[in-house]
Parts: sequence; C-alpha cells; structure tokens
Amino acid sequence: MKKILLLLLCTQISFSLFAQTTNASFDYDGIERTYQYFLPPNYTAGNELPLVINLHGITSNAAQQSFYSGFTAVADTANFILCHPDGTDIVGGTGKQWNVNFPFSPNTTDDVGFINALIDTLHAQFDINLDKVYVTGMSNGGYMAYKLACELTDKITAIASVTGSMVPVEAMDCNPSSTIPVLQIHGTADPTVAYNGSDFGIPIEDLVAQWVAHNQCTTTPEIFAFPDIDTDDMCTVERIAYNDCDTDRKVHFYKIDGGEHTWPGAFLNIGVTNQDINASVEIWNFFNQYGIDIPASNKKVDFQSDDINISPNPFLDKVQIKANEAIINTVRITNTLGQLVYQKNNINHTESELQIGDLQTGVYIVILETSKGIYSETLVKQ
Repeated sequence: MKKILLLLLCTQISFSLFAQTTNASFDYDGIERTYQYFLPPNYTAGNELPLVINLHGITSNAAQQSFYSGFTAVADTANFILCHPDGTDIVGGTGKQWNVNFPFSPNTTDDVGFINALIDTLHAQFDINLDKVYVTGMSNGGYMAYKLACELTDKITAIASVTGSMVPVEAMDCNPSSTIPVLQIHGTADPTVAYNGSDFGIPIEDLVAQWVAHNQCTTTPEIFAFPDIDTDDMCTVERIAYNDCDTDRKVHFYKIDGGEHTWPGAFLNIGVTNQDINASVEIWNFFNQYGIDIPASNKKVDFQSDDINISPNPFLDKVQIKANEAIINTVRITNTLGQLVYQKNNINHTESELQIGDLQTGVYIVILETSKGIYSETLVKQ
C-alpha cells in the first residue's frame, strides 16, 4: 500500500518543480536502459558542473527515488546535474533492481557497465566535470554505490549509501584501484538491511571498518551528536567521522539510533524517519569536499577545534564568530534544502557578529570562506 501511495504522489508533483527533468534512454548490452536527468536553472553550456547519480532501492524506480529523496531541491540550489537511473525489471516480481549479487535474486545484468556508459552519455550531451562525479543510493541503490566504488573507482569521485550495505562475497572481493570517500547512513532498527548483518549484508559497523581500513584512516573517529530537533521522530543522529585518512579520503558514518529503513529528512514517513537531518543535504555537503580541480583557497579543510568558534549554538537572535589565525571573508547560511537564507560579504576580519534572529526555528548550515579555506558547521535556531 505504501508503494502505491508513493507512486500516486509521484504523479502529483507540480510541473514547475520538475520542469527541467527529462526522461531518456539508450540501449546497453541489448537492454533499453532508462533514466531521468535534471539540469539546474543556472546550467549553461561551457560551464562544467558536478554530476550526482542517485540510485533507487529494490522494487522501486527512478521516479520514486527522485520524489522520496528530495535531491532535486538540493541540485536546484547547489547547481549540479542530477541523474536518477532505473535498474532492470525484477523477474517474476514488480519494480526494478540493481545487480549486487543478492543471493535471493539471481541477476546477470552488467549494471557497472551501464553506469559507466551513462556517465559517458551524459558527458557527451552536457558539460560535466568528470573530476566531480558522485554516486548515492537507497538500500539496493546503496549496495550498488559500494559496487561502483569497488569496480569503477576511476570514474567515481565519492559515494554515499543510505540504508545499504555489501553482500558478504562482494565485500570480500572488493578491490578498488584507489581510495575513495565514503559516507554511510544507517538506522540501528532497520528491519530490512539489518544493522547487525544478515546473509545478504555485512554488519554496518564492519562495513564502515572495511572502508576505514581501505582508506588508511586512523581508527579514532571524531564523534558529533546532532541536536534532537524533532523529539517526535523516535530517533537521534550521531556522526562518526574518520577524518585522518590517506589522501584525505574520509569515511563518515551517520548512525541513526532507533532509525529504520528510511531516508532521513524525507517528508513521507514509511517507517521511523529521522527529521533532525536531511540526508540529501548531508550527502551533498560531503560530496562537495571532493574534486581535484578545486582551488586551494576554496577547498573545505579540517580546522582544529579551537580555530573557529561559533557561539552561542543553539542561538536565539545573534551569533558571534571568531577565527584564530584565519581571516573571515564571507559567511553564508543555508537551510536544510541547501537554499541560501543569509549572506555577509567583505568581512576581512577574524571576528564577525551575525544578527539572524529573524530566521525560523530549525537546523541550518553556516559556511565560512576564510583565508585558510572553507569551514562549515551545523547551526541550530531555538
């Protein structure tokens, strides 16, 4: 019933929101492969943009994943190209799937080859920055993101999985050609892809540990507990961040304590859904750190705990920002959809006071452009 409701809701999205979403297809390996792509309003030929590929879960499809994750709103404001491809039809079932070697669903489809061809196809049509090609996915799509990290590392800049894992045999056989940034989001009460593992998914903490080891990260993470903004959602979020890694390829794990098989921040509740964060925004903020052509002055860098102080946080009406040994040039604040709600330019000082009491109660991201690089932090308005 929930799937039917989701499909019906997908058909009722306003035309204006998806006016630039286009359905397309091409033949790959004898199969017509379908996908949707979204061009942000500021897209112009000659200006290379990042590409995010967002993969649906098993029995779902591209349109449902687009609607459920709400990633289009982020692409619209953050200015990247977004693609939602379809897997292939489930034999004897409904919906579509990705071939990740599930033991319960034999599949010989070459989905790695399809995604590789999809990237090339989109690049041939549009100006895409091939140094900034990211893949995320829900459930089966999260599994597929890991498969691509293992087998298409030269094409994929970073991956993120929401409620996905790796089939044990896939985890054993994974041999990426290089390190790759990884973000995992998973609920401890997930009834579908069990947090503690199953025959078709390794335990989530083992999954994270495998990528920590592959990326040669130190095993002591930085832990941040997100404020429990929505006390009615029956779950909380903790970010476990392995930031000290070879070639700065970080591994972040968002542990949703009490969360189920859902996309945090989704307005459609199909289980215990965390509303303290927006997964699409968090994923983009993680992805946006990576791309080898980013100028050094515009890179998001790790600051020491005393380099930047933003207080009070949570705040009521104003916030004081102080930087140690860095000049603050610009302050931007976005909401959880990535939309700019405040900006202060030409500061050129180590301190700045923001009068932002008119912001609505909720969670925001404050982004500082400094002489040392980009710094961001979650900001909470009481």
